[in-house]
Amino acid sequence: MKKPNTFEEFEKLILNMDHRERFIFDTGKKFMEIYCTVKLSQRGNPVNYNFSYWNDKETKPVNRQKEYVTADILKSIYQQIEA
Repeated sequence: MKKPNTFEEFEKLILNMDHRERFIFDTGKKFMEIYCTVKLSQRGNPVNYNFSYWNDKETKPVNRQKEYVTADILKSIYQQIEA
């Protein structure tokens, strides 16, 4: 996937991901994969977004609930993506 032009676009893209949506970005030597799962309530309302991201197949995914996906974490990911 192409790197968004601004950090704000990237942040919005990630925080608005749907259930089982996946983005893969080029980081130069490796790829950054970001994956989202959404836990739904009994009424079908989203109650928890869980994001996983990793740089290669040898690295274990880093999991974060949406409330713990800070701007600093997203900036560090955004900075790793090749333009």
